Order: sequence, then structure tokens, then C-alpha cells
Amino acid sequence: MPGSKLLFLVLESIDSNWWSDHVRGVARPLTLRPRVKFVGHEQGFPKPIAICVYDPSWPTGGPEELWDYKT
Repeated sequence: MPGSKLLFLVLESIDSNWWSDHVRGVARPLTLRPRVKFVGHEQGFPKPIAICVYDPSWPTGGPEELWDYKT
């Protein structure tokens, strides 16, 4: 839908082809720190996770950001 904002929770695979093709320069990735803990698990997820925000009103090619959130 034109003008829609999309958010995706994805593995942060900055060295992969899909990241280069579909995230870098297209979406605003927000790295989640500390590691996300899913319900029912004691430990954080073993790999870094990012929220990728696709918003047509933002200029492309923006910097990647780090998002500190409280657990």
C-alpha cells in the first residue's frame, strides 16, 4: 500500500546479501540492545536482532541506529 510504514523484526545479518539488498539504504535499522529475551526463556536471543523500519517519508541511505530499550 503506498505510503505505508512497515516494521520487521529480523536477525541483524549485516554481512549477508539480503541485508545489503533489502535493508541498507532502504530501511532504517534499529539495533536492539540488550539482547531480546522472549517469553519463557531465561537467556537473551543468541544473535543480534534489529527492527527494520520501512517508511516512504524518510530519505533513503540514512545511518543505522542503536536502540537502547529497558527490559
